[in-house]
Amino acid sequence: MNKKTEIIRPGILNREIVITDGLPGNGKSLFGASILPSLERVEIYSYSEVLESICALNFLEKLDDHSSSEMIKLFLDRKLYEHMMSRKVNFRPSDLTSIFNYPDSEKYIKRLFEAGDSKIPDLVEVQRPILNIQTHNILPFSKPIWSAFGEKLTMLEIVRHPAFMFNQIFTSAVGDLVGNIRNWTVQINTKYGPMPFNYLGMEDVFFNSNQFERTVLFINSMTQKAEEFKLENKSTLSKLFTIPFEEFTLSPDKYIDEICKLLGTKKTKYLDDQCSKANIPRTKVTDMPDMEVYKQCGGWSENITQYSDREEIDMRVEIVRKNTSKEIFDIFIDDCKFYEDKYWTPSA
Repeated sequence: MNKKTEIIRPGILNREIVITDGLPGNGKSLFGASILPSLERVEIYSYSEVLESICALNFLEKLDDHSSSEMIKLFLDRKLYEHMMSRKVNFRPSDLTSIFNYPDSEKYIKRLFEAGDSKIPDLVEVQRPILNIQTHNILPFSKPIWSAFGEKLTMLEIVRHPAFMFNQIFTSAVGDLVGNIRNWTVQINTKYGPMPFNYLGMEDVFFNSNQFERTVLFINSMTQKAEEFKLENKSTLSKLFTIPFEEFTLSPDKYIDEICKLLGTKKTKYLDDQCSKANIPRTKVTDMPDMEVYKQCGGWSENITQYSDREEIDMRVEIVRKNTSKEIFDIFIDDCKFYEDKYWTPSA
């Protein structure tokens, strides 16, 4: 094989792509499943483990920059192609990514019976659909995506107070990091055994920490990597929009208007209903709707909705303090202070 052979995707089907990214438990699904699909031309949202894996392999220098970008073009073009004729879209009613949770589900049912295949490029040219992707923690490793799509890409970075994210990351992310066949994160081999790639360089502390401490380290590591990436790549991140989840729930209109501007689209008749279902705008951040998905992820509790945002944060911080070493708890406190200083200060 000639190692100099170049991989190339000679054209791009996608006209506009929006990616919602951030840590688990930060509210991404509100944007991907409800807000974005309530805007004109935005497609049903879907997860993209393949996209995440390509970026991970590029970060680990297992795929070169050019090949990574060309493969991302190929993969996301194929995803849009299949969406446009309802091929491989999700019809499982209980899933957030199901067409039945899309505000205009009839659109995807109609596509089942309309012309597809060779007709799709022309449909894309006329309808200008916006591919709607949700990823996890990909911003620090996203250079190949920006290289692939440039101005065609808008990325929404959703950030949230570490205390509000902690429980979901603890239960549904860190708890499944090692030894679970259903975990799709790229793993690397270490002297201790398999470990998620984004803990690279933290092998000793990772395998000598309990689950609470691993959660703190995960939040800290990914937050630092994201902030460093933004500082180092200011000139290329022209359409990166950082949204503090708490601020959005309290005053959503200004953020939705900016999203519309970035995507060149408009609100639809479905938006008010979707905001109402999510109880947006809220008088306080903790006034989230009583939904099963929030209960499963540890984001909603009937017993603490009486407390202020500050009181609830303090209670969650205390749980972390009781289950971590002083050194690691201090890291968590620093992350909380960083967030409150830069993005949002909770009401007393």
